[in-house]
Amino acid sequence: MKEIKGFIVGVVVTVLLALSYNGTFADSIIERIDVGLNSVNLMLNGVMQAENDQGFRLDNGETVPFSIVYKGTTYLPVKKLSELVGMKVEWNGDTRTVILTSEECISVETENLSNEEESKESNESDSVTNEVAETEKQYKLDSAKNIEEYLNNTYDTLNTSIGKTKFEFEVIKNTSSYSDYDYWIQTDYDLGFFLEVQTSIEHSSDVKNKVKEELRNYQYEIAQDLIKKIPDKKIYCGYYKSWYRYPSLKVDLISRRYYTWKNYDDTNYLSEVEAYYQNIPSTFRWDSNIDDEL
Repeated sequence: MKEIKGFIVGVVVTVLLALSYNGTFADSIIERIDVGLNSVNLMLNGVMQAENDQGFRLDNGETVPFSIVYKGTTYLPVKKLSELVGMKVEWNGDTRTVILTSEECISVETENLSNEEESKESNESDSVTNEVAETEKQYKLDSAKNIEEYLNNTYDTLNTSIGKTKFEFEVIKNTSSYSDYDYWIQTDYDLGFFLEVQTSIEHSSDVKNKVKEELRNYQYEIAQDLIKKIPDKKIYCGYYKSWYRYPSLKVDLISRRYYTWKNYDDTNYLSEVEAYYQNIPSTFRWDSNIDDEL
C-alpha cells in the first residue's frame, strides 16, 4: 500500500514558505499542480470506506475529493481519516495547527479528571467530617470554661426583625450546696437593643412583640441544645445584666432578667434539706417568676 500522509484538500495546493527570520509566516504561494482525484480505494480493517470516484461530503454539504495522488503519494483528508481511526481532530487557526488526539488519550484524560473530582469530593467529605469531629472535641462541655467558649462561638449573634443583636455568655459553676444548680449561665445582652424593643416609637407593637418572641425562642433553642449535650447537669440560664447604681462604691446592685429557664424542679428554700440536694436534672421549664417584663 502506498504511503498515506496528512492531507490538504483541493486541486490547488497551498505551499507555505518556511518561517522568516523574525518568526512570522511568509505570504502563501499558490502553485498549480497535476494530481489524480479519487483514484484509489480505501479499506479499513477489512471494510471498504471509499471507492474510486467517491468524494467526501463536508459538514456544509459540499463534496470534495476523498483522495489525491501526487507524485506517487496518496493524500487523504485529515478530518475523515481521523474519524475512521477514532481520533479527535481540531484546528487552531491562530497557530495554523491541526491537532489530533486519540480516543485512548481522551479516555485517560477523562478518567483522570473523574478520579481527581472523586478525590476532591472525598477530601471535602473527609474535611467536613474532621471539622465536625474537631468541633465536638474542641467543645467537650465538661467544664464551665468549655461551655462558655461553646456558647460564645455558637450563640453570640441573633438576627431579629429589627436587626442583629450580640450576646456574651458567662458560665458560673456552683460549688455550694446552698444553690440548686450546677451552672448559672448569664446571657449578657445589649441594653440599648433591649430598650429599643421596650420603648421605641419607630417600631409598631406587632414588630416589637415579634422581636420579643424571637428573643424568647433563642433562649429555648439554647436550652434544648445544652440539655441534650449535658443532660446530667442542672442549668439555670436566661438574659441577664447587672450593674451598680454607685459603681465606684459597688453599692445598690441592679439586675434585669428576661426569659429565664432551667431544667429542674423548683426548690423549697425553707426545707431543712440543702437546696442542691432537693432536685435532679429533668426537663425544660420557664422560670418566669423571677423575670422582669420586657
